Amino acid sequence: DTLRYAIKKMGFKNTECVYIGDTKIDYLAAKKAKIDFIFASYGYFNGKLNCTNQINKFFELKKIIDVT
Repeated sequence: DTLRYAIKKMGFKNTECVYIGDTKIDYLAAKKAKIDFIFASYGYFNGKLNCTNQINKFFELKKIIDVT
């Protein structure tokens, strides 16, 4: 609910947002909020997540999202 509230409060649409996280809880929160998720595999979670986008190092983020 917090993610959805923040998105609405800032005036964004779910399709304009992405959640970058390193735990299964992060993944589930993004899924519940209906926003894209990028798994940071170098973080706390030692397992694997079945998600479309994954980065192994922070600088790889620019390959996935357009920051311009």
